[in-house]
Amino acid sequence: MNKIHDIFSRLFFCLIGLVSTFYCSEVYAYEYYLLSEVSIEGNKRTKPEIILREMTVHSGDTIYENQKTEVLKRNQENIYNLGLFNFVELKDSIVNHQMNIMITVKERWYFFVSPGLVIEERNSYDVLQKIRGNLDLPLKEWEFPRFSYQMTMMWKNMTGHNERWWFSGQLGFSQRFHTEYFYPWLFPNQKIDFFTGLQYVAQKQIIYNTDSAKVQWGGLNNKPLQTTFRGYVGFRKRFNPFNSLQTQLSYSYILMNDSILHLNPRYITNTDYNEHYPSLVIGYTHDKRDIRTFPLKGMRYRFLARFTGYIPGSSSSFTKLGLTYAHYIPIRKKWYFSYGSQNVFTFGKKIPYFEKNFIWIDKEDFPDFFNDIRGYESYAVDGMTMTINKAELKYALIPRQIIHIRQIPFKKFQDMPLGVYLAGFFDSAYVWDYSFNNQDQYLKNQWLYGYGTGIHIISIYDLMGRFEVSRNHLGQVKFNVHAMVPIK
Repeated sequence: MNKIHDIFSRLFFCLIGLVSTFYCSEVYAYEYYLLSEVSIEGNKRTKPEIILREMTVHSGDTIYENQKTEVLKRNQENIYNLGLFNFVELKDSIVNHQMNIMITVKERWYFFVSPGLVIEERNSYDVLQKIRGNLDLPLKEWEFPRFSYQMTMMWKNMTGHNERWWFSGQLGFSQRFHTEYFYPWLFPNQKIDFFTGLQYVAQKQIIYNTDSAKVQWGGLNNKPLQTTFRGYVGFRKRFNPFNSLQTQLSYSYILMNDSILHLNPRYITNTDYNEHYPSLVIGYTHDKRDIRTFPLKGMRYRFLARFTGYIPGSSSSFTKLGLTYAHYIPIRKKWYFSYGSQNVFTFGKKIPYFEKNFIWIDKEDFPDFFNDIRGYESYAVDGMTMTINKAELKYALIPRQIIHIRQIPFKKFQDMPLGVYLAGFFDSAYVWDYSFNNQDQYLKNQWLYGYGTGIHIISIYDLMGRFEVSRNHLGQVKFNVHAMVPIK
């Protein structure tokens, strides 16, 4: 018996030895380098610490030979995603297993003043429909889009810390004033960012309801039908370049003209002609996409919760939970696949109509949540719970690259991204509505889907244009122009 035990013991220790030898040979099969120094050039305004905090490796870290290319590429993408540079390049030099990394950047223009004419329609489809409808009418009967005159100022990287101040003033169809300040270095050791803002909106006309999923506009000629005051302050805790926790506290006061109850008796939750409540938003984000303005590889997911009201004096109380997920997969050379899902759940007995979840009406509940499903640009669907799913296959006609045009007289505009992609897509959505102001059942409680093809173009300062033809489950075919990444 002892001999059998002795044999098994020896076999066991031999097996452990073989596994250890194999593991060690795998680990040390590649050369490794000690990162000695990270240097930066070209950052005339940007502080070095703003760039270095985007790095996943730092002085003293060990980098294996088989990881070197991926490490350099990943950190180049992280620095470019700051939105401060037109060009980012990382080069390494190795002497006696000591690695140095040189980061070369070309800074963008950081101050913009842009006057403009704003068309306050929901999307390009509504604009095109108005133009088409006017072609058969005399000029004096033309119905023009809802125009406003806007002045926008944006100042980024004011002191080199990637802070941003943004102001927008607007007159015309509606009056809007919005200012926001973001400072990403409030508590450097704790990696805590800070932001705050104020918003004022006075609208003579608003979307007060839908009829057969078509928006219903109503308003007054000489005074606002709805006026909104909102202030907010927030903090973001960055654990690393990919993971962050954000919290935002806001207070909203929305004043209505008494005409609103004639248009939609269930637009608000009371007869005092106002809604007022605080909101607390808490969210966690994981974002490991390559180029965030036009991702082709990586993933992003977010969990968000918004708690509104719940204190004495609030006109309404409700909770919203949001979950979004997106995955981007390179398939083979020039071919890319992506898919994403967004879900929003609302809980509350009574909420104002404008606080519901919408397809194809912009909301500001959760930043960067999409509310569109291609093929349904002419419709608007409201509900308490909503899921939107998207899938897209892209082929690079011109793969995204940074091009240099020295004929442009301003150096900060000579380097720009350029890419052209052919895309095929399939979108689907489902909307549930169990609210007290559920008055239009069309396109609710059923699956909606649209599919089609289009061309995506990326250009200067990562601006994007999408030109798409889509078909929905009703058999309707539409051409539309968009300016945002469809899956984010």
